[in-house]
Amino acid sequence: MKTCLVSIAALVAASGLAQGQVVNDGSFEASGPVPPGSWTQFSTNFGTPLCNGECIGAGSPTEARTGQWWAWFGGIDTAVEVGSLTQSITIPAGTAQLEFYMVGFTERTDGTDFIRAQIDGNTVWTVTDQTLGPYTLDYTLVSININAYAGGTHILKIDSVTNGGNLLTNFWIDDVVIVTGGTGGCYANCDQIGGLTGNDFQCFLNAYVANLAYANCDGVGGLTGNDFQCFLDKYVAGCS
Repeated sequence: MKTCLVSIAALVAASGLAQGQVVNDGSFEASGPVPPGSWTQFSTNFGTPLCNGECIGAGSPTEARTGQWWAWFGGIDTAVEVGSLTQSITIPAGTAQLEFYMVGFTERTDGTDFIRAQIDGNTVWTVTDQTLGPYTLDYTLVSININAYAGGTHILKIDSVTNGGNLLTNFWIDDVVIVTGGTGGCYANCDQIGGLTGNDFQCFLNAYVANLAYANCDGVGGLTGNDFQCFLDKYVAGCS
C-alpha cells in the first residue's frame, strides 16, 4: 500500500505553461506541496492522488514524468480506492485537445479497474485494466479531441476506481494540458493573453523545457529545434 507524505513546504513554482493556459498547474508542482492548489483533490485511502518522491509502497519505485509531482491513482490492493482531481477550466472557441501522459500497471483482468477523463460529467476518455497494455512501458501521450467543449467554462475531472481484492492496479498521470487553436484560437498566443508578445516566447520555452505536448509544434516525433522554428513561423504569421 502506498503512503503519501504531503509536504507543507513553501509553494513550488509550477513548471508548466504560463498562467494564461487553460489548465492551471497541469504538472502538479504547485498543488502537490500546498493542496488543494489548482485542483480539488480526493482519495478514499490517501487524502490525495498527488505524490512526490516521498510516495512509497506497492508499485514503487515510480516517479514524475517532469518535475517532482505526479498523480498516482490506485496503489492499494487490500481496499477499494476512489481518487479524483477536478478543476474548472475555460476553453477558448475553436479547436481543443486534452493531452496528458500516463503509465500504469495492473494485476486485474476483469475490466473493473479504470481511469477516465470527464468534462462536465461526460466521459471523453477511459482505460481499464483490460485496455492498459499500450501504457505499461513508459509515460505515453494521451490526446483527446474535445472540440465539442471549446468556447465556454467547464469542469475537467480525472478520476479512477480500483477494487482491491488483492489485485493491484496503478495509474500514473502527469503534464495535463489543453492545446487550443483553429478559429477563435491562435497557436502562437501561448499564454492566451491579448495579442502576441515576448511573454508568448517565454511561455513556449517553458512548455519546451517541461517537454509538454503543446511544444511539439510541428507534430513530428519528439521535441527538436524544428519546433522552435515552427513556433517562430506561426508567431510571424500572427493570429489572423
